[in-house]
Amino acid sequence: MKELVTILLLMTIGSLTAKSELRLVVPYTVISDSVSAQVPEGHCKVRGKIILADSSVVIKGFVANYGMTRKAKIKEGEFDLLIPDSDSIVFFYSPNYGEIIMSPYDFKSGHEVTVYFYPRSPQIMMEVDKPVIYCYSEQPLTATINLNFNGDFTFSYPVYNEGWKVDVNASGNLKTEEGNSYPYLFWEGKTSSLSFQENENGAFEGFFVQTDTIVSFFEDQLTSLSLNRQEQADFITYWAPRIIENEHVFIQFLVDESYAENIAEINITPKPDHLRRVYMLFTPASESHNLEISSQVFKPIKRTGFAVIEWGGSEMNINTNQL
Repeated sequence: MKELVTILLLMTIGSLTAKSELRLVVPYTVISDSVSAQVPEGHCKVRGKIILADSSVVIKGFVANYGMTRKAKIKEGEFDLLIPDSDSIVFFYSPNYGEIIMSPYDFKSGHEVTVYFYPRSPQIMMEVDKPVIYCYSEQPLTATINLNFNGDFTFSYPVYNEGWKVDVNASGNLKTEEGNSYPYLFWEGKTSSLSFQENENGAFEGFFVQTDTIVSFFEDQLTSLSLNRQEQADFITYWAPRIIENEHVFIQFLVDESYAENIAEINITPKPDHLRRVYMLFTPASESHNLEISSQVFKPIKRTGFAVIEWGGSEMNINTNQL
């Protein structure tokens, strides 16, 4: 089967001699197929590696059979999957690299099959939507704010220009050196590295939400995240109209350190007494999702002295059954 697939593919593109070029067309290889005394009767073990052109390691993804009754997560670029010998299709999936489906294969009872998958990063640029930064200070001060964004800026207001310098007061009104006033600092960008995050146990945390309850859901969660009523109103009026286009969504919040690690680091001088950064990831979800999750729990922060609040978000459009 592997040889036939290879021949047909090569016929469509002409002769390829470079191994890296071949992998672009044949994204997997069956390395070996042999009897193993360690595999129980009626089953076949499928194991192997996920190999990237740049030698980096895939850390998020899985290999599963058709119907996903058996699934093995990728660990350090490798997988180990036990499937019934009645299965004929196995596929690799990663939110960062997409899907590779093997052609129908004869998985024999008591055999061990070694497969290497060669995914290509699609480099899909995702929108980092409307991060806004609010600053408040009980004592007037001048602050400089710089972002280290894992992507490309597309818009900012006022103009970012390698950073912002603003006068801050208790009301939250921000004034630039030019004398213009703003309720918050606005920026947007594009990145190719966004994905839902797993905790240290390899599980997803977040919320499945029926969207006719989205406003009350946001009010509850944003209150627990210490956003005030104006910040909540800004957040809800921006995101709720987009979310209610779906019946159900999966939502995960990246908060503080997770925001810095996955979206953008922030450097503020003088250092705030309190900093809260909230980034929402959401995707449409079916009511019959297979993903097991636990709800996120947030610790409130104080907002005394010099306090900075930031929120933003992205729509992921990922099948939750493939997380």
